[in-house]
Amino acid sequence: MIQPIIDSSGIIHIFKGKQAEPIKLVIGEILTAEIMDIFPTGTIQIRINNRILNAQPQRELPLNKGDTVYVKVEKPLQDGTIPLRVLSYSETFEYQQKYLLQQQIISDEIFKLIEMVMGSQENL
Repeated sequence: MIQPIIDSSGIIHIFKGKQAEPIKLVIGEILTAEIMDIFPTGTIQIRINNRILNAQPQRELPLNKGDTVYVKVEKPLQDGTIPLRVLSYSETFEYQQKYLLQQQIISDEIFKLIEMVMGSQENL
């Protein structure tokens, strides 16, 4: 069993194998998880942030090797288990819409900044 370490900021550090760098998860964070393999025992091997983890689903999920899903990091349980809740289709759609909106806002702000910088250089 891998025992996670949770710091005061809510970041969960998972030290796995001989890796010096922990896997860092933030409670409430939504991550993209790629299904790497599904074992006969029901354990699922997933890739999150270019790191491989094994997960044990609490219920049967219609997942296939190669699928990509969004998971939300939940508060660790008493036994140290870190729940990763697979988002539903509607939650995924809502998350994607918010993400696209944030990307558009950032792009607009960068464009305004470039215009302002270029405009101030023309006045020199």
